[in-house]
Amino acid sequence: MNGKGNNIKPKVLYVDDDPEMLELFKLSFIDLLDTICIDEPEEALDLIGKEEFDTVLTDFDMPDMNGLKLLSEIKNTKPDLPVIFYTGQGSEEVAREAFIRGASDYFVKEPGEFFHKEKIVNSVNRAMEITKEKRERKRTEEALQIYATVFKTIPSGVTIYQYKEPDHLFLLNSNPITLKHAGIEEEDVIGKE
Repeated sequence: MNGKGNNIKPKVLYVDDDPEMLELFKLSFIDLLDTICIDEPEEALDLIGKEEFDTVLTDFDMPDMNGLKLLSEIKNTKPDLPVIFYTGQGSEEVAREAFIRGASDYFVKEPGEFFHKEKIVNSVNRAMEITKEKRERKRTEEALQIYATVFKTIPSGVTIYQYKEPDHLFLLNSNPITLKHAGIEEEDVIGKE
């Protein structure tokens, strides 16, 4: 994942069936986003399967596949990839459905909005941060699961203590083999001094 902390522009895939809009977007954000523009949703899905992107921006009203369908397809293959709607044909109903399906944000195209492009850049950066936090939380959970499995299945006795005061130990945990050899139940010792 790219990030502004490394002075690397976020890598964004922008999907819109309007070639002029794609070109205008790319030129307007050239200093802020590393943008790849695609006018066919199917091509966008192929590209997402081959390359890593920080965020996808999509229009809603496209002839072969609308933005909601594209969002669903992206979330099926890359559930953590943020998708932001940037559309001129949307409605409150479309926005609601987009958020239900996992969209990170929703913008309506308006004349002159490129002059307020910090909203879009901030949304991209915020979506990237949320995704980064989710990935870190998932890695931590996976590491804790591995630790718990090893702790419970290791063939040697293991006991974890914490010093509470200079002369007092607080038993935090013992693995099953330790408890079995000591002939005691976990609830009788865990958390006791």
